[in-house]
Amino acid sequence: MNIFFKGGRGLCYLKRLSHLFRSNNNQSRTLFSFILGLICVLFSGAQAQSGRTLGGVVRSAADGQPITNASVSSDKLQARTDTEGKFAILVDKPNGTIIIKHIGFAEQSFAYDETTTILEIGLQPAENEIEEVEVVNTGYQRLKRSNATGSFVIIDSTLLQLNVSGSMTERLRFVSPSFLVESRGDNDQRIQIRGMYALREDVAKPLIILDNFPYEGDLDDINPAEIESVNILRDASAASIWGARAGNGVIVLNSKKVKRPGLKTTVDANTTLMARPNLMNNRQILSTAYFLGFEQYMFSLGHGLADTADFRRPALSPLYELLLDQKRGKVTDQDVQAQVSKWGLGDIRQGYMDHVYRTAQNVRTNFSLHYGGEKSMTIFTAGYEKGLENIRDNDSRRLSFMLNNTIRPNASLEINFGVRLMDAQNRINGLGSYGSLNVNGKRLSPYLTFLDDTGNPADWDIYYRKIFTDTAGQGLLHDWKFSPLRESGSTDRTSNQRNIIADVGLKYKIADFITSAVSYRGSLMTNNRHFYYDEETYLVRDLVNRFTRIQNGSPIYQIPNEGILDKGDQRNYVHHFRTQITGNKNWAAHGLDVLLGGEISMSRTLNSENRVYGFNEKWNHTAINYQTLYPTFANLAGSQYIPYLESYRAGNDRNVSLYTNINYSLYNRYTVSFSARRDASNLFGVETNQKWNPLWSAGALWKAHEEPFFNLPFSQFDVRVTYGKSGNINKSVSAFPTIRYSASSLQITQIPSTSIMGGYNPNFKWEEIGTLNASISFSTKDKRLRGNLEFYEKKARDVIAFEPTDPTTGYTSNPKNSAHIDGSGIDASLDFDVLRLGKLNWNVLAQYSLAKYTVAKYLGAGLETYIGFVSDGSVLSILEGYHPYAITSFKWAGLDPETGNPQGYVEGAVSSDYGRLVLSPVLDQSYNGTAVPQSFGNILNRFSFGDIRFSFNVSYRLGHKFRKNSIFYERMFSNNDIHADVLRRWQKAGDEQTTDVPSLQYPINTRRDQFYLNSDATVLDGSSIRLNDMQMSYQINMNKLIRRGLQPVDLFCNLNQINWVWWKSNKEGVDPDFKDGFRPSIQWSFGIKTNF
Repeated sequence: MNIFFKGGRGLCYLKRLSHLFRSNNNQSRTLFSFILGLICVLFSGAQAQSGRTLGGVVRSAADGQPITNASVSSDKLQARTDTEGKFAILVDKPNGTIIIKHIGFAEQSFAYDETTTILEIGLQPAENEIEEVEVVNTGYQRLKRSNATGSFVIIDSTLLQLNVSGSMTERLRFVSPSFLVESRGDNDQRIQIRGMYALREDVAKPLIILDNFPYEGDLDDINPAEIESVNILRDASAASIWGARAGNGVIVLNSKKVKRPGLKTTVDANTTLMARPNLMNNRQILSTAYFLGFEQYMFSLGHGLADTADFRRPALSPLYELLLDQKRGKVTDQDVQAQVSKWGLGDIRQGYMDHVYRTAQNVRTNFSLHYGGEKSMTIFTAGYEKGLENIRDNDSRRLSFMLNNTIRPNASLEINFGVRLMDAQNRINGLGSYGSLNVNGKRLSPYLTFLDDTGNPADWDIYYRKIFTDTAGQGLLHDWKFSPLRESGSTDRTSNQRNIIADVGLKYKIADFITSAVSYRGSLMTNNRHFYYDEETYLVRDLVNRFTRIQNGSPIYQIPNEGILDKGDQRNYVHHFRTQITGNKNWAAHGLDVLLGGEISMSRTLNSENRVYGFNEKWNHTAINYQTLYPTFANLAGSQYIPYLESYRAGNDRNVSLYTNINYSLYNRYTVSFSARRDASNLFGVETNQKWNPLWSAGALWKAHEEPFFNLPFSQFDVRVTYGKSGNINKSVSAFPTIRYSASSLQITQIPSTSIMGGYNPNFKWEEIGTLNASISFSTKDKRLRGNLEFYEKKARDVIAFEPTDPTTGYTSNPKNSAHIDGSGIDASLDFDVLRLGKLNWNVLAQYSLAKYTVAKYLGAGLETYIGFVSDGSVLSILEGYHPYAITSFKWAGLDPETGNPQGYVEGAVSSDYGRLVLSPVLDQSYNGTAVPQSFGNILNRFSFGDIRFSFNVSYRLGHKFRKNSIFYERMFSNNDIHADVLRRWQKAGDEQTTDVPSLQYPINTRRDQFYLNSDATVLDGSSIRLNDMQMSYQINMNKLIRRGLQPVDLFCNLNQINWVWWKSNKEGVDPDFKDGFRPSIQWSFGIKTNF
């Protein structure tokens, strides 16, 4: 409490005695009043004669935050601001100047006169504060971007906030050159930085660094609201400090830190909505009426009727059952026609949209508290995310906390400790997306409905025939029907994930230019799976029925007539310990930065899975005999063992590293750097020189704009050249033989067994990647145009791949250092302030990347051994001279004009000998290119007008191919998989001029279908340009809010996942990013953000 007493023209300030007034003691209050009155009487005149007190408040002009501990001076008199930015200073002149100073802000002076009473002062951030943003963090040290020789990408909070997704991957997509997100056949997203220089996807991913230590979890498990900036390390000089794990790039995540003294609170909340997908817009799926006509055609051919005699009683479609009843005289032709007409009006896709899908909702709330004092800084963040997925009964939630505290007891010592927690839950209790259900491997009939004629949940025959399930067991078995609506939500399939990370660090300044540091991180990551199926779920009813035997009119259950619980537990314990010394010294024209350190890391992974039968709410369960063959009911599957699900795995990984980094500058114009690292692991060869792997880098920087002779219109023109070696490590393989134990119940002999998983490889060693990088960075004098252009060349050696092995050893292949990968590319970015017109501004950020790489050498099987091998690029292939995701195809010779048969080449001649065509060697096939874009980038346009912001991002992906979906007649008959290309098939002479789709012939020739679908005819260019996202925000910036302690309020609306294709190179209308025809819906996000 600050109390001012005015006497005459002066003001008496008695802050130190105010505690007496607050005292509950009456005597203290009386004493305080007496002393106060005495002072006012005795000194009021002197105060009036010697000067007066000026008061005011100091805030940041950038964000309105109060500035604590700012220096306020006038002549020789000084004062400082309190935690609210307020100050009071005694001045002894009627006119004068007050000077305000604070680290990180430009010094400012203010004149005062006799009329001045209260000052409201806004300090502007200093220029060096702006330069501080251009600091790169390698995870070991922070370097000024202007003095670093390596290739770095800095993604600040402004770019990260263009997308409000809770996924860190989505935040980074389309805002950085060289950063590519790819989806392969399993739809998992994979990140590539400058390509892929390993032959195993889990090894080829970039190394993730979170606050200076490797992060072993999933990138998307990190709450983006906790991250201030991201640095991407691309070349050897930048990344080789991370040694054997940096060969495919390094992504460094920097958590938010306290920047200024004082208290700051930030709250932001947003909601994302995504409409249910419109399944009816897929032009690759034909109408229900067409499908019914085709089914009648198949029935007339007798196709599939053999299933009526199959002892397994496989389910038939409703139309087949109806036609069989017609054939037996149970229904009339008119009845069939009426039912077919009724079915033709419906579509199961619409049923999925009505009963399975819904509008997805995601609500996120984030809170952060920053406090900076003289000797300590604390930041606390909390985030909560709740999501309802597009599939009903599927939902998720994520809770995250981060606490970081830095204490500086004195000028030499700094202590840091922090903890981070992420707790997430995913529940997958829904029916599944369209296409996930099938009828014994066949697509669901499109005329199936979710409700029957009475409006009740319908039953589907998807495993067994209705005629069998209606009477099986004469009422002594469980209901054997499958009802999709009753099944949805009836299970409890829950996954719980928890990540806990604890950090402790200590820094001590030994001298002005030498600092030592010791740090430790311990982390525990768990993932528990709890999938419970009660006795009413189809999985339990089916298993119980199959293993039930009816004897003397009573059922005998081999599987308990209760629930089934599938459990899984994954645990990963990781420990990192690091000690290092840094030195920074500038003298005369010289500058030196030195880093020397070492670290030890240890991790232990434990995985277990098991199934419990007879599980109930009381956690009781029943022991099962897994070693006896039981006859299945009605001999549906002969005799079988009861399914056994139990496994246990464990792994240990230990690494030791030594490293150093040296940067030397001359005249702040020339810089050279050198780094070296040596890693050791328990996974590699038996000799010490194989366990230890030396990696290094060297670089040079020339600031050409600092030269006296430089006369170009640039305020910055930097030239950088680096070369070095980094590496990869595949933790799934070892130099030593490995075996796997199998339980006796899994063997026919009923005896436990072991199998050899890999052989002895004493020469096994690290993968090594050499990278040459050259770059130019520039900025015009008016700062309107800034850019960067880089060329790189990468060569990976000793890449681990599987080589064929003599099968008499007990295994057919063994991982060895047996491949080379060579590549090169370009990265470019241009940041241009197109328009600066008062409040109106327009900025364009254009980014481009080119990445080409191939398997240069493979010591395994040669190309001549690949017979009949074709690839659509969805899986990794090891073909010497080809891209790892190569698309290879049978050479196409068009359609036969007389029969519509697809034609290829055998020994150079046109042929329809499909037996030979599908066995053609790779050397005789077409290499269409790669399924991964070779060129990609984006153009981000940002506009501002006063408090209004608007931006949109356009991306492009060029230079790749994809294999389109098309007709496969064998699947059309056997799996109900009918593609719309059947309408474009050859039907008469001359059609070969306008179509490549073969004619329909029955009986089906599967090799004919294989040849067509894997030929050049189904490969299209994947190049496209599309609008990805749009953002708009408005800042409510009212003086009344600021006076009340509330900072400007930001309101925003984002549109993501727009996928509006502006241009695509293929003319068939196929979207290369969604070749199955199903495009995700647009995501709409609305939110608010403010500070206190």
